[in-house]
Amino acid sequence: MKEKFLLYDGDCLFCNRIAYFLSQKDREGRFLYIANTSQKGMDICKQYHLEELTQKTIVVKIGENFYIRSQAVYYFLKECKLFPLLRFLIKITPSFIANFVYNYIAQRRKSLGKYCPIPNR
Repeated sequence: MKEKFLLYDGDCLFCNRIAYFLSQKDREGRFLYIANTSQKGMDICKQYHLEELTQKTIVVKIGENFYIRSQAVYYFLKECKLFPLLRFLIKITPSFIANFVYNYIAQRRKSLGKYCPIPNR
């Protein structure tokens, strides 16, 4: 398995959209994008004891290190060389503030993506 993966909430439409968007931006394929609800995701959660954590936050693994919340976002963006302004803002913001913003969005994530963009006609 790759040394780098992003583990996200597979039951959340918003999270699925974000993971898809990021996978499209990751043109060099640096990361695996794994839903925690997939068999592979459940196996990883069990292997690393992440079951409860992945219901609340994304988890990014780079080598032997695991990152959660705003640090996961920062290290993912850093590895993929994406969105330098956002990366800079996360880096200079104290982690308790960055995590507060992350948690605010995470708590509302399921209401941010209620509807599938594919028309039913």
